[in-house]
Amino acid sequence: MVLLSHGFQAEYEVAFANGLAQRGVPVTVVGADGTLVERLEPGVEFLNLRGSQHAGRRAWEKLLNVGRYWFAYLRLARQRPDAVFHFNGLFTLRKGLGVWVEAWLAHRFIPHWWLSVHNLLPHDADTPLHRWIFSWVYRWPHRLVVHTEAMKAALHAEFGVAPERILVIEHGIDQFHPPAPGDREALCRQLGLPSDGALLLLMFGHLSPYKGADVLLQSVVRAGLPAGVRLLLVGRIGSADYRDCLQAACAAMGEAANRVHLIDRFVPDADVPLLLRGSAAMVLPYRHIDQSGALFAARSAGLPVLATDVGSFAQYLEPGRDVLVPACTEDDLARGLQALVRQLDPEDRLHAVQTAQRWAWRATLAPYEQALAALVSGARA
Repeated sequence: MVLLSHGFQAEYEVAFANGLAQRGVPVTVVGADGTLVERLEPGVEFLNLRGSQHAGRRAWEKLLNVGRYWFAYLRLARQRPDAVFHFNGLFTLRKGLGVWVEAWLAHRFIPHWWLSVHNLLPHDADTPLHRWIFSWVYRWPHRLVVHTEAMKAALHAEFGVAPERILVIEHGIDQFHPPAPGDREALCRQLGLPSDGALLLLMFGHLSPYKGADVLLQSVVRAGLPAGVRLLLVGRIGSADYRDCLQAACAAMGEAANRVHLIDRFVPDADVPLLLRGSAAMVLPYRHIDQSGALFAARSAGLPVLATDVGSFAQYLEPGRDVLVPACTEDDLARGLQALVRQLDPEDRLHAVQTAQRWAWRATLAPYEQALAALVSGARA
């Protein structure tokens, strides 16, 4: 089995590969300079076909890199005609007609092509053009892999994909991050925050409009959070316009802004464990999404979650521990923040230990292994 994440989603890539390897499935990871090679299980083959993804490259260098990469992995597919080539959720160019071209090439030249679908359409790109592009993209793979029954139903309803072509495997967790004494203080020192013992409500990752950070900020004043609680938003802001929007929302908060910390920077993989362990809860105020790895990052550290009722969030939240609100509105999020703070127990992370085996990738990938075995048996028959 050959896994391609096209140089994106390094954490997901290594977790998926390791889960399969732990189930005895031979895995080759086609990656890039940013692949977490040191985290791969022994026996997992790594091929660096994508190379550098440095943001400072010139446009012609990026285009040349893409062309070389497409040629390299399609040649590999010709060399390994019996292998399943699994695109793990993204295409090299992510949006636009380049997606159609890459999908057609995969359809034309890869004998066994599987595709993970994390979101029906690229983020903030629900346009007639993208619906047309993905109406073709979803016709071509031999298998479409999703993490929820809701996604399976949506693929069938919106794009006419036959249910028997869709494989559902639950999203797993690769690493678990139980907290240790002093984690909260260490996180405050790392981020330059006051070390006053306040509980930290965390939102992290790439900050884009669909994630609702602007509405979350507007809801903080209405929620009337106590002085012992701080809201921490950490991640690269997607555009200058959205940065201005978030900064304006902070400026309009008055004294409440003292309990909000907006940190506009990329979060390296190495910093994520402390960010999770030092926080008391995760906040996911998304306007829309199909599913999010941030929810499972919260689970890996035993964090309770506040989330809007979008995508598949509802099926993963636990009443009495997590908080689900109807929509990304000021009123709903304010009420959700109040409920979350009332039931917070920052010392209770036993939940992470209790669910570790339930959500480990080696467990959730059992249906995937079975599907691979059926493909092999069918080829031999």
